[in-house]
Amino acid sequence: NKYEVKVYTGDVIGAGTDADVFINIFGEYGDTGERRLENEKDNFEKGAEDKFMLDAPDLGQLIKINVGHNNKGASAGWFLSKIVIEDIGNKRKYDFPLNRWLALDEDDGKIQRDILRRRIWVYGRGMARCGRRWVGHRYQPALIPLPPPVVSIPAISYVVTVFTGDVRGAGTKSKIYLVMYGARGNKNSGKIFLEGGVFDRGRTDIFNIELAVLLSPLSRVSIGHGNVGVNRGWYCEKVVILCPFTGIQQTFPCSNWLDEKKADGLIERQLYEMVSLRKKRLKIYDAIGPISAEFPWSLWVWTTDLKKAGSNSPIFIQIYGQKGRTDEILLNPNNKWFKPGIIEKFRMTLMNTLTKDKYNFNCNRWLDANEDDNEIVREMTAEGPTVRRIMG
Repeated sequence: NKYEVKVYTGDVIGAGTDADVFINIFGEYGDTGERRLENEKDNFEKGAEDKFMLDAPDLGQLIKINVGHNNKGASAGWFLSKIVIEDIGNKRKYDFPLNRWLALDEDDGKIQRDILRRRIWVYGRGMARCGRRWVGHRYQPALIPLPPPVVSIPAISYVVTVFTGDVRGAGTKSKIYLVMYGARGNKNSGKIFLEGGVFDRGRTDIFNIELAVLLSPLSRVSIGHGNVGVNRGWYCEKVVILCPFTGIQQTFPCSNWLDEKKADGLIERQLYEMVSLRKKRLKIYDAIGPISAEFPWSLWVWTTDLKKAGSNSPIFIQIYGQKGRTDEILLNPNNKWFKPGIIEKFRMTLMNTLTKDKYNFNCNRWLDANEDDNEIVREMTAEGPTVRRIMG
């Protein structure tokens, strides 16, 4: 199958990049693997639209993409507006909006992001099959955007701890990346660059990663580096990965060099779990009852793409459960904008709440003193199989 990828670089100062840009497209039936976006043009300039053709197996309906760059060049930071992918074989077009920086010195410092599908269009024979428009004295076929089919894409957190060995020359300044593989090996995270790590001798670096796919328990991980810089060789002791969603913590020993000049010369290694070290993180109890414990949760907030839907007013959330409620939690310190059509992702800790459950809270209404019923606070009922079990 063929996929046409259109990349729209933002029209802001310094938006363009000289770095190499990579993409991985995920669908119902798998993913493309990481592909570099390149052609004969000078791509990814400010305000530009760049087109690329990718050959890949049929992925079914697309769910998300992972896009990033290798931070090469003097002007590596990149402001990505959106990516539009056309599935030539299945006559579908997908919209992946972002409007954020991929830059170490901008926004949250990430140079790699997951982007969920926002809209899908279906067409045929060069014309839309789904609608008609009035032109002059007759109707003509027209391309009409369809609402996306319902696809559940939870935000899954992973806590990745990387141990650099305590041997001479163990540290590295090269960029470390990780790929996590699901239980059967047919689903993976794509290449994740571990930004902000130090990777000095004897150092432990911890990273919080969010993906739109549940992979835990993992079958294996790949870890490697870009082999760039003066001190590029690295001695990896082990990698430990905790998925709070499943409560499973896995240890992947390495105790080897990732160095083209040492040992076997490999700079990427496949690591397999030492099953005897696996831990299941459960609620903690003592002789008289449960001990209070905090567990991480992911919160994703979708702002609709209607005109003027965004806001930079202080936005709070309060979560109610069977045994109590949280305090009001401020989601946008410093009055950060909630932009139209953008998914905002948050990480929070809640007391004694380690579960495998996901809850949806649908609103589809204004919180505005001048719109709808003029309410600026709304209560939303949780939806999902767990809620039905409790309430039914």
